[in-house]
Amino acid sequence: MNSLPGEEEDVVAKARRLTQQGLYQEEGHAYHQTRERNLTQHDIRYVLTKTGKHIPEKDEYCEEREAVKHVIEGTNVDGERLRVVIYFKKEEPVPEEFVCVITAFWR
Repeated sequence: MNSLPGEEEDVVAKARRLTQQGLYQEEGHAYHQTRERNLTQHDIRYVLTKTGKHIPEKDEYCEEREAVKHVIEGTNVDGERLRVVIYFKKEEPVPEEFVCVITAFWR
C-alpha cells in the first residue's frame, strides 16, 4: 500500500490526539494477546502518545473492519521496542473516531 506524502505524520498525530482524549479501545483479541505477552495498556498508550512512528509499508486494508490497519512502532518508558497495530473506527452515537488496537507485540 502506498502512502501519500505527509500521511505518516497524520496517522501518528491522529492516534496521539485520540488516545490523549481517551478515544481509545483494545479489541478483545488485543486485550488477551497483550496480557499473554506481558504488555500493559501503559506500554501501548506510551507508544501511541510519545514514541510511535508509523511504518506505512506494513499498512494494509482489512475488509472485515472496512478500514486500513496501521502499524506503529516505538518504545515503552523502559526503552523496550514494541509494535502496535491499530485502525480508526467511528461508531454512532460517538461523534468522533477512536483508536482501536488490534494487537501489540514486542520487537
